[in-house]
Amino acid sequence: MSAKICAAGRVGPLALVFPGTSSDDNRIPGMLVNMCAPHLANGATGIGSGRFADFFFDDLISYVDRHFPVIPQGRAQGIVSFSPGGAMALSVAARRPDLFACAGAYDGTFLYACDRWRRIRCHG
Repeated sequence: MSAKICAAGRVGPLALVFPGTSSDDNRIPGMLVNMCAPHLANGATGIGSGRFADFFFDDLISYVDRHFPVIPQGRAQGIVSFSPGGAMALSVAARRPDLFACAGAYDGTFLYACDRWRRIRCHG
């Protein structure tokens, strides 16, 4: 079905990027924030350094802009994800509206906290 929509000219070309934002060994989820103590990564570089947000904003987006035929500077870029990633997609778009024209969250996990984010609210 999607091939018919593209062939009909209803949707233009797309560049889809699916980054992983966890540690190199996939044991530590990144959640698109930098770790509190990235210096403990013992000199690791890239995403394994614990600087997940830096990797995403400084390295990945600029890499895609340089190497793929995309419309730069956020005028046509969107971000979307599922579950906790959905919450991060909205957070990222809110933090950097210069980079994203739209955002989506599918089954986003939104943790409504109390006590200054020390615990999750269990009821309304």
